[in-house]
Parts: sequence; structure tokens; C-alpha cells
Amino acid sequence: MRKFSGILLLAVTVVSSSCLKKVEHNPSDTKETAFMYIMNTYARSNGTATFKALADNALLLSNTSILAQNKIVSEELDASDVKSICNYWVSARDNWFRVLCLPVMSEEDEALFRNIGTWPADTTGIKETIAKIEGGESLNLRELPQNQRGFSAAEFLLYQIRDGKSEQHSPDYSASQLDYLCAVTEEITVASTLLYANWAGSENLADSYASLLKRYSLTAQTRGYAWELLNPGTEESRFETYQDALLKLIDGCIAFVEEFGNDMLGKELAPVSRNSVTDYKSAFGGISNCYNGKISGQASLSTYTKAWNAELDTEIKAQLTDIQSRINKLTEPVADSEEDLTALSSAISETLVQSLNALRDFIQSL
Repeated sequence: MRKFSGILLLAVTVVSSSCLKKVEHNPSDTKETAFMYIMNTYARSNGTATFKALADNALLLSNTSILAQNKIVSEELDASDVKSICNYWVSARDNWFRVLCLPVMSEEDEALFRNIGTWPADTTGIKETIAKIEGGESLNLRELPQNQRGFSAAEFLLYQIRDGKSEQHSPDYSASQLDYLCAVTEEITVASTLLYANWAGSENLADSYASLLKRYSLTAQTRGYAWELLNPGTEESRFETYQDALLKLIDGCIAFVEEFGNDMLGKELAPVSRNSVTDYKSAFGGISNCYNGKISGQASLSTYTKAWNAELDTEIKAQLTDIQSRINKLTEPVADSEEDLTALSSAISETLVQSLNALRDFIQSL
């Protein structure tokens, strides 16, 4: 198997704290204890677990691509192999979307994270690159623009449009196409693993993740972003208090909601696979998790907003339910739903953002 080099480069109502009601996850009346429980949810369930799922599915995406490369030599590659690669591509990207609204990383990791998902792919450039490989040139992804890498490049290599409909690529791959696919998915895996390691902290990594990073001479943060969220006020944390950390996360969620409503919505994020509605669902799932929590019964912003300001909690939940319903009704291709998308964009970028800003003001006032 040919070896390639290439790592992604960069890559409201005011309530005093003395009046807070007790709720299931808050055994004391202090706001910092309540915020601590919320931080545990975001740092571990929303953050660590989702970044781990991203890294794990990216590795499966890479491994199945390598398996396909090996099978093509013996002419054993079939449609089920291609389907497996596509499934892992969808799963990895789903988790990538779900943590987009938790950007409390460094600028370098934020850029690395964003670049994995660059859309749309430069299809002409990818074809030219494949032709160069067929002509005997070596592939170095670091020399290619970002829109010839990441999930968008993998999408182009895994799907095709035929008779106006999206379908999976046939098993009739050329060796050069699979060389390219293996290089792209390897890069996604390395970047995803580094992001997971920097969030969870290298001291918490299993040997398999640590050894992969060592293979590429990459070093992750010892304690990680999750630790910073859970240990405010310490020298190694950027956050002074749990409330400060929570406000930073709400800021990130609001920024992403605005981006989703104003920039992402209406675009064919996955035009070759006709999977853009799924992208919308994944992205909005991250937003919903940011407010409601990822797992039912865990402490969340909703848990405490309901106890402290039930009217605001009802308002936000109603908006989330309405937006989810609107997204569920969309069909592919998304360009055919212009009127619905315009109304949806308004509901997200105006109504929901206004409520989340009210939530931020409320949390800051406590």
C-alpha cells in the first residue's frame, strides 16, 4: 500500500442566588454548585463522549477504506464494502456536526476542527489530482487546498449523481481513487483523534489513541478542555468560575445557532450524497443537546432554567420543538424547499437566538 503524508494544518427575569429553588441535581442552594452539575454534562456527555465517537468512527472510516484498497488488488471489492465506508463516513460526520456548538478550544484546534468539514468539495481539482496520481505523481495532502480534503473530498469519492439521483459509488474504483480515499480518511482520523485527545486530555487516553498520535509525532494537552471546564479558578483553566465557563459555552452555542441559521441553512452541505437534510438534523441535534442535555435526566441548562425561570424554559423548548419539526419535513435536494428554508432560517437566526441571548442574560444575572 502506498504511504502518503498529510495532516490537516492550521486543520429576562432576574433572580438572586439566595432565592434559587432546589432541583434534583442541585443538593445545595448555591449557583456555583448548580453550574458545576451543568458543566459535568457538557464536559463529559456532550463533549468527551461525542469527540470520542468522532474519533472512533473516523478510524473505522479509514480502516474500511484501507480494506477496500486491499480488496481491489484481488478483485474482491463489492457493493457491501462501499456501503460500509459510506456508513462510517455518515457516522463520523454526524458527530462532527454535533460538537460544532461547543467551541471552547484554542484557535488552532478550532481551525483544525472546522477544516475537517470544509464544503463544498473542489470536484474538478480532485479529478485533476487523481489524474496526477495515475500519471505517477505522489500525493501530499498538505499541498492541496482544504476543499480537496476532509469530509467533502471523501464524499465525492464515495458517492455520485446519476440521472439526477444520488447513489453510492460502484465497486469499480481505480487504484488511484482508493489511494486518494485512504489518504483523505487517514487525515480525518488523525485530526479527529487529536481533537478528542485535546478535549479529554492525554492523561485520560486509552493506549490505542495515544499510540496513534505518537505515530504521527503529535502531542495532546495533558488535561484537556473538559478538565478546564470542570476546574475553573485554577491556574491551568481559562475560566474563573463555573458560571464563567457556562457563559462561554452559551456564547459558543449562540454563535453557532447564528451561523446555522444565516450561513449553513439552505446550502447543500453534502450535494453529492444528497445528505444535507441529515446534516441539518445533526447540527440542530447539537444545538438541542446544548440546551436539553444529551442524555435524559442529566443536569442541563433546561434543568435549571425550568427551576429558576420556567417561562423562559417553556419558550426555548417550544422553539426547539418547532425547528426540529420544520427540519424533519425538509426533503432533498434542499434547493427545492426555498420557502420553507426561509421561514426556518428566520425561526433559527432570529427567534431562537433572541431567546438564547435572554438565557445568557439570565444566567449572567444570577
